[in-house]
Order: sequence, then structure tokens, then C-alpha cells
Amino acid sequence: ASLRRADVQHLVRQLRGDLDWIVMKAIEKDRGRRYDTANALAMDLQRFLADEPVTARPPSAGYRLGKLVRRNRVAAIALGLVVVSVVAGGSLAVLGFVRARRAERQAKHEAQVAAKTSDFLVQLFAVSNPNVRDRGSITARELLDSGSARIEHELSTEPVVKSRLLRTMGKVYGSLGLLDRAEPLLRQALDLRRHTVPVDSAAVAESQLDLGSLLAERGAFAPAESAMTASLAIRERIAGLPDSVLAADNYELGRLAFMRADPTAAAVHARTAIDLLARGGDSATAFAMNAHNLLGITYVQRKQYDSAAAQFRSVIATMEPVLGLRNSTVLGAYNNLATAEKRMHRYVEAESLLVRVAPAVLDIYGKASTRYSTVLANLANIYSLQHRWHEAEPLYLEAIAIDDRTLDPQSPDRADDLAGLAGVYAGTGRLRAADSLYHLALVLQMKAYPADSPEIRQTRAAYAPVLRALGRTEAAAAMEVNHGR
Repeated sequence: ASLRRADVQHLVRQLRGDLDWIVMKAIEKDRGRRYDTANALAMDLQRFLADEPVTARPPSAGYRLGKLVRRNRVAAIALGLVVVSVVAGGSLAVLGFVRARRAERQAKHEAQVAAKTSDFLVQLFAVSNPNVRDRGSITARELLDSGSARIEHELSTEPVVKSRLLRTMGKVYGSLGLLDRAEPLLRQALDLRRHTVPVDSAAVAESQLDLGSLLAERGAFAPAESAMTASLAIRERIAGLPDSVLAADNYELGRLAFMRADPTAAAVHARTAIDLLARGGDSATAFAMNAHNLLGITYVQRKQYDSAAAQFRSVIATMEPVLGLRNSTVLGAYNNLATAEKRMHRYVEAESLLVRVAPAVLDIYGKASTRYSTVLANLANIYSLQHRWHEAEPLYLEAIAIDDRTLDPQSPDRADDLAGLAGVYAGTGRLRAADSLYHLALVLQMKAYPADSPEIRQTRAAYAPVLRALGRTEAAAAMEVNHGR
């Protein structure tokens, strides 16, 4: 594979909601990074309920200011209405009072929903408390599976709470690379929100973006684009949304454009997201670094490798001292830096970067995760480029096995990995096996990419000599002609 879409798609899985951060910390595999006790979890959930900064999330100036405003949302609304009333005249005073009362009722409703969400999570994650009597080793996957089942059975009469928790669980499944488990939860959350709140509300837009992002990861580009553009259209009509919200839509649309091999559009969306985050005071957050990562990977697509490497090194230098190596943004930047080094034929440097992050990715996400398959496939590709076929083959096989369990059968990631394995078979003289895999990979790539994409050109170039060696000279010549276009 020349460049897996997962190079960027997995560095972008930075969870932005406080509740998501809390859940991720609660299921952290490393006990030293998990909540020490159930009480510590409960305290962070109380901060979440009180709109105070939570300890699970890295702080930023914009984040803390936003919390201050939301903690005093009724007073802020009332103050704003007083100012408007003074400027525009006393006729707005009654309207301001009505709006303030409505805002107060909404705030109380949100507090009730948040409290019920908090209670559910405290009960769910109590099992991960090291001070609770030993119940055996419970994995993040088991904890999530248990929580998902309980949501379905215990919250049937609480659709708002249920939709919030389904969304959180779905996003966490996705962040762990368990895409097949994430999709039905995110779809159910969106469906519930469409039936409980106005279809043009911020909550519906949020769920549409969640689903669109996941579908993009699974290679379902058309429905992903539909969901993302619908989310952005709703949010652009809602006054007063934070810049970071619109940045999220632009970021995901940029990621989708990158997956579709359109680096120009991807760069435009990435720069828009970066500018919006800077305007909102969030330029040093992990989310902002993800946008810089996306911009860097568009440089790779445009063969501006030095600029790409500079972007990735900047992200690492900014985030690793704060978040450490065991963070999706940092791991993604290392993976992408390895890609840039590989493209500059610095294979030793690229290999060392991937070997460094592979244990952390495996430890955090497990062998069933697409994040792990990304590292495997990229390392296999580096071995193949050096004709280290016997080292590359088992890595490709393991990556493809993960792809088959988690990705859409039409996924370009899967197609690229199949093409990589075909190259191993060709390099070791197994031409008929290579022929079969190259043919399948090319069919899938032609459905996913533009006809002149580098992925298709690379597969054609590698496939042609296999066809010629098998005596199919006309097919080989046609493949070479198409490669040259």
C-alpha cells in the first residue's frame, strides 16, 4: 500500500467531549493512568455536571473560558439581554425575561440528564476500581460490551440519556478501532435524537458528524459525505456555536477528502479548521494538532515530504511532553512521520519510528483494532520496499485479518493491504497468488479512488510484470498503457 487512509484517519480520533474523555480514562489499560478509585471517577463526573474543567482532559485557555461561561449560562444570557435591552430600549425587557426563564429551564433539564448519565457511568466503571474485590481482569472491550447491553435494557424510558450514552460508547468503541461495534450504537443515537429533539438541532448535527466520521473510516465514502455535509449545514444555521464546533465539521470533511485522494480539498478544510481553532483560543489543543497532522499528510500526497515531516515533528514536540507517547495524536504523528521518511527512502528511520510506537498501539488498542493494523501494514510496506519479504508477509496477513473483521469489504484500506500482500507474493515467485490479489485490489481501488490516483497507478505498475511473467502479454501491455496515463 502506498499510503493507507488510516495514516490520518487514526490520528484524528481525538475525542472532544468531556464525557468521552472521562470514559476513556476510566477504561485506560494502564492502572497508573486510570482513575485511582471510583470516588475519583465520581468527582470528575461531578465536575462535568458542574461545567467545571475535568481532570481527564488536557486543559486549554479556550476550554477553561468556555467552562466559566457555561457554569454561569443563565447569568451570562441574562447579562447579554440586559445589555441588549439598554441599547435597544425597554421593549425588549419582557422578551429578555422570557428567554432567560427558558434558558434556565433548559439548563435544569440538561443537569438532570447529565446527573443520570453520571450515575450510570459510576455504576458501570466501579468494576474497574482496583479497590473493589477482585473480579478478574476485565478488558476495555468487555466493559464497553457490558455497558452497551445495560444501556439497551435499563434506559428504554430515558431516550435523551440513552442517546447520550450510546453516542459516548460508540465513540469510544471507534477510538479503540472497534468500528463494527461502534456503527450500530452511533446510528441508534442519531435515530433517538431525531425523534426526541428538532431535526435541525445541534444534537442531531453532532450525531450526524459522529456517524459520518465512522463511515469514512470504514470506507463508505458516499454516505459519510452525506452525513458530514448535513451536519455542517445545520451548524452553520445555528447562531453562537463555538468555533471549535465548525472546526470539527471542516476537519472531518478534510479527512474524507484526503481518503478520496483529493489533497487540495483536504488542505483547504484542514487550514479552515486550524484557523477556526486559533480564533477560539484552541490552537495548542490535541484537536488542533490533529488538524496539523491532516495538513501534513496532504503534503505527503503532494510529494512535499520535507514540509510534511516538519509538520509531524512539530506536533510531536508540542504534544508528547504534555500527553506522552500513549496518546492517539502523538502516535498518529509518529506513524505519519514514518510515512514521510519512507517516501524519502529513509527506511531505517521509518522503521525505527514504527517499531517504537507499535508496542504502545498494541497495548492500548489491542490486536483487534484498526489502529494496530495500520502500524502492521505500514511496517510491512517498509519491509517490502527493502525486499524483506518474509518479514513483511506475516504482518500483511495479520493486518488483512483485522481489516476483514472491522472494515467495509469495499474499503480502500483493505484494497491497499491486499495489493501489498500481492507484492510479497510476486517478490517470492508466487505469481498466480499475486495475480489473484492484484486483480481484487485493483477492482476495489478503482471503486474508491480517482482513475489517475497514485494508488491505482502503483498497483498497475506492480501488476503488469506479473501478468507478463504469466504469459499474458496483451493484458500486461494494457496495464502498462493505463499506468502511463
